[in-house]
Amino acid sequence: MPDIHPDHARSLIRIGLDETLSTEAIDKLRQAIDDYINEADEVPALVIVADRSPHWENLAAFKEHLKLVRDHHRLIPRVAVVGDNALFNTLPGLLDHFTGAKLRHFPADAEI
Repeated sequence: MPDIHPDHARSLIRIGLDETLSTEAIDKLRQAIDDYINEADEVPALVIVADRSPHWENLAAFKEHLKLVRDHHRLIPRVAVVGDNALFNTLPGLLDHFTGAKLRHFPADAEI
């Protein structure tokens, strides 16, 4: 399961990914985002910390991830991806075309 920490003082949710994403993990993340929005009456930024690029347990988990992005991509203002995987360097240029969020990559040792 992802390690999820809402930070209301900084208007963000910090998400630690260190394993394969399952449908249950995606549901937990969706619930955390929706709960934050309902409790704080604001949409948080996301800080995603990962040692490697995420991968999905199965096709159902990938589909749930796409649905999560579809349902929230116009709401979430900023996404920071923290990690040293080379793939993370290409994400901002690629995903900025498909989402409303401003996406930035930071090295694993960044203080975010």
